[in-house]
Amino acid sequence: MNIKFEHGWMHLCKDRSLRLTDASGTQVVVRSGSLWVTQDRDRNDHVLEAGEAFKLDRAGDAILYALSASDIELVERLPEVPRANIAAKLLGAAASAAGNWIAGRFGAQGAANRNLRYWDNAV
Repeated sequence: MNIKFEHGWMHLCKDRSLRLTDASGTQVVVRSGSLWVTQDRDRNDHVLEAGEAFKLDRAGDAILYALSASDIELVERLPEVPRANIAAKLLGAAASAAGNWIAGRFGAQGAANRNLRYWDNAV
C-alpha cells in the first residue's frame, strides 16, 4: 500500500512499532510519550520525547518504536509545483483557446461557414 499525505496523526501503544518505507524527508513529531527511531544505513538511533521532532534523512525503511504510549504526527512534504509553470500553462491555454475561437469565427473556415449559412437561408 502506498499512501500519500501531508499530515498524519496516530497513536502507538507501548512496545508497538511502525515501519515507514521510502519516507526520506518525512518529519516525525512526538506529541506525547517517547519514541525510538531507527533508519536504514544510519549508525545513530534517535530517542524522541514529547515535543521533539526528527526529520528522516535516509532512503529505505525507518522504524518507529513506542517506548511508551505515544501520539505522533507524520509530516510529509509533498512535491511543489512551480507557480511560474502553472501561470504560463494557464496563459498559454487561454491564448490558444482565444486564438482558436478567433480563427474559427473570422478565419477562412469561419467565412466559408457563414457563406453557407447565408446561402441556405436565401433559398
